[in-house]
Amino acid sequence: MTKLSYTQAAKLVEQASQESLQNRDYRFGQALWNLLPAEMTENILGTTRDFFYWKDNAKVIETFYEFFVDKEAMFD
Repeated sequence: MTKLSYTQAAKLVEQASQESLQNRDYRFGQALWNLLPAEMTENILGTTRDFFYWKDNAKVIETFYEFFVDKEAMFD
């Protein structure tokens, strides 16, 4: 699985934040998950890495950066 750069990740977090603020029924984790490419999420759907239903936004961000963002490409 190809991981996101920090720049790409920051843009997705910002977009998910805006979407979840505009629609109170749309959780941040749900918004962020839906913005990820399907090829990144298909193998972890329903696992402990699947943050779609989580309400703890700090845990969503922590998991997102841990599993979906390239730690080697810090400056892109």
